[in-house]
Amino acid sequence: MPDDKTPFFALVEPKDFRWEVKVPVPADGRYVFATFTGVFRYRRAEDLAEWLAPGGKPRTDADLAADALIAVEDVRGDDGDWLPSDAALKARILAVDRAPAAVVATYLAALRGVAAEKN
Repeated sequence: MPDDKTPFFALVEPKDFRWEVKVPVPADGRYVFATFTGVFRYRRAEDLAEWLAPGGKPRTDADLAADALIAVEDVRGDDGDWLPSDAALKARILAVDRAPAAVVATYLAALRGVAAEKN
């Protein structure tokens, strides 16, 4: 019998999960990574193929990211203050170049169990 500190396996699927997302931003001839915490909708791995391309028709990164990402957390404004996690912040983040692709890559890696890579 495990003690209280031993991780255990539970047969309950979560409704959502949080994961760090790294968005590459060009700066001085290289990329720096802007990070935020994404709150993602949980999906079973066996449902991903149909989610990615329903009826065999691939969806765009923007569409996939908007669907997978429930909320955005841990984002600071220009003044350094934390921004509220709301629909407007999610829309602003997803409007940034490369952000939808980073969100989708992170989401798929997390769901497929590539936790160590985190995109």
